[in-house]
Amino acid sequence: MKRGAYTLMAVKRLACVIVMLVLAASAFAKSGIQSTYDKFKDFTEVSTRSVWVHRGFTGSLRLSFSYICQGNTDSCHPDTVLADFQCWSTTGLYTEFHSVTFLADGSRTVPVEKETWNSTVSADSVRTSVHETILARLSVADFLKIANASDVEGEVGPTRFSVKGKQLELWRELAEKIGH
Repeated sequence: MKRGAYTLMAVKRLACVIVMLVLAASAFAKSGIQSTYDKFKDFTEVSTRSVWVHRGFTGSLRLSFSYICQGNTDSCHPDTVLADFQCWSTTGLYTEFHSVTFLADGSRTVPVEKETWNSTVSADSVRTSVHETILARLSVADFLKIANASDVEGEVGPTRFSVKGKQLELWRELAEKIGH
């Protein structure tokens, strides 16, 4: 073969590799939704990956959303959507607070009473760390307002946060699966 033929073949291979990488990156970008089927209980939990909504000196806060479908399917009409907040701090920040509030494009959603709160304390010779879990159940209508807003703000106890961009895209992807 001539040198030009080798060069052309190398360019074609490189183009194929680039296309495969772009397709893989696209699939990876949409991997923020996870579906887990429990065959013993016959339901599927559909959830977003947890995203940072606040990082501060006294504590950090992550948020994910999920819903449950009966059977082995990730597309259904759930009754509610669960907001799962995970907090790490040096003190328990949320023990005295009992509601979660969201603003979707400046419009206040119904305040949500926190459903459960759990705290785990761990300590080492340098510092004490508290991990808190806050679960709050939202109506599907309120979740859809939040997911489809261009600007979302929230308040959990003493912490206020704002969410934009890729985090909202992740929540919109979950909203699309709900099927309303």
